Amino acid sequence: YRLMARAHEELGRPDAARATYARAVELRPQYWATHVWLANFHRSRGNLADAAREYERAVELTPDNAPVRGILAGMYMFLGRYADALAECERSIALSPTSITYGVLGGTQYRMRRFEDAIVSQEKSRSMLEDFRSVGNVARAHFWAGQKDRARELFERAIELGEREIAVNPRNDEVHIALAEYAARLGRRREALDHLSRSRLENPHFMFFAAMVHNQLGDSAQGRQWLDKASAAGLPPAE
Repeated sequence: YRLMARAHEELGRPDAARATYARAVELRPQYWATHVWLANFHRSRGNLADAAREYERAVELTPDNAPVRGILAGMYMFLGRYADALAECERSIALSPTSITYGVLGGTQYRMRRFEDAIVSQEKSRSMLEDFRSVGNVARAHFWAGQKDRARELFERAIELGEREIAVNPRNDEVHIALAEYAARLGRRREALDHLSRSRLENPHFMFFAAMVHNQLGDSAQGRQWLDKASAAGLPPAE
């Protein structure tokens, strides 16, 4: 059922995919992974509240599951439940520290405008796994902490790592979106818009990034249009 649901997703049949994942949960409700499969689907569609509920069920079934706790913390972060996100990060790290969880911890601190704390957490994430995400997250924290020269160096490194991934999979929307933002932060208009044009902007978070890219490039009207689209598509108000 998981593979069938995934096939429906790839074929652009979200209703069939959701029903098939739900069928897997119905068949094995006490198996934590079925809830993660459904949660992942909701997350990919931008339905973060629904995703959080399924991750919560998975955590109830496997309370020592550090990775799932880390992902649940991420949902709380996006939903603006920052105290819950911090608490879940602490539980996950106590069980088994991971790059993802430190990244969520830093992302939560970043959203709380605790930029110096965010730098420390994101550097821990990067030390465990250096990829375009972890380096880009450190760069953002430095950027908003007022350390623009250091941020520029890190955005350059994040672009380098992202370009390697694009060379392997040119259709990776997440990488294109990230590279568009990094290029915009560096003032590289053509590069930023090129990556943005190669992304499928269906997820509300991707729409949100499109808004940030246009705003960073000085296209405030287009930025506002994308922000309105993101909001209408379900972007959490906290974001």
